[in-house]
Amino acid sequence: MQVESKGQPTFVTRMFHNKVEAYGRDILERYFSHFDPSFLFFSGDHRMRYKIPEMGLLLLITMPFFFTGLYALLKRKMWPALLFLFLSPLPASMSFETPSSVRAIFMVVPLAVAMGTGTLFLWLKIRQYPNLKKIAAGIIILAFVYNFASYLNSYRLNAFIRYSEEWQYGYKPLAEKVTKISSSYKKVKMTISRGTPYIFFLFYNRYDPAKWHPQSKTHIEPDKNFHFINIMKMDTMEFYDEGCPIGENFEKDVLYVCDHTPSLADMEVIDTILLPNKEEYFVLLHKK
Repeated sequence: MQVESKGQPTFVTRMFHNKVEAYGRDILERYFSHFDPSFLFFSGDHRMRYKIPEMGLLLLITMPFFFTGLYALLKRKMWPALLFLFLSPLPASMSFETPSSVRAIFMVVPLAVAMGTGTLFLWLKIRQYPNLKKIAAGIIILAFVYNFASYLNSYRLNAFIRYSEEWQYGYKPLAEKVTKISSSYKKVKMTISRGTPYIFFLFYNRYDPAKWHPQSKTHIEPDKNFHFINIMKMDTMEFYDEGCPIGENFEKDVLYVCDHTPSLADMEVIDTILLPNKEEYFVLLHKK
């Protein structure tokens, strides 16, 4: 945190610029971001893996029932439900990448209670007017069917095309193709820029755990950014951080797996794995 004191006394600077103030403001901002209508009803989680295109966490049609439900819960003094709702985002507010639909998963229960209460509250008001009741019920049902159908379309089609990379879509065909041709090379060098690849080779090839455990203990390398661990070797496969090892002299009889096609005249592309949106995801190549 940069402090602009302009010659103020130290105690004044520390009064207005300190860890308690900075962390407190940050936590409050992260906490209240979980009640942002944009997060709840319009755009959803900012991480592509946990969102549906043009959709919030809740259907848009539920917005009036949610806010009516909050009013009804307050009016009826249903404090346990309200307390549950306002405590649910606390774990997420202490972390990063907020608002988070994953870390604030406990909000699901009080949100459902609020919307259910709001629906009942409005229905009890509307049913006093028979003609209005039928019209309102018809409009709500049609709006809900349309909103839900729109969600299903976005979930099954749009999310698959736009965000398949976030779900590491290309690893199954990669494992199949590399396994099929790897015996023709002395080794395979593969990028980990898309994620951790060895897991998929273990899974899709039904690799014997008894054979893998001894290897896993000798090929661990700490992650530079998040202090996780990476496996940097598996059988004849070696893994590297770059998208493609441009800075090294490419070896003969080595299969390279990059996340893009390098502009190198002496390299031959063997195969390319595309995402559903036709973008390049993995490129298999070797030296001519």
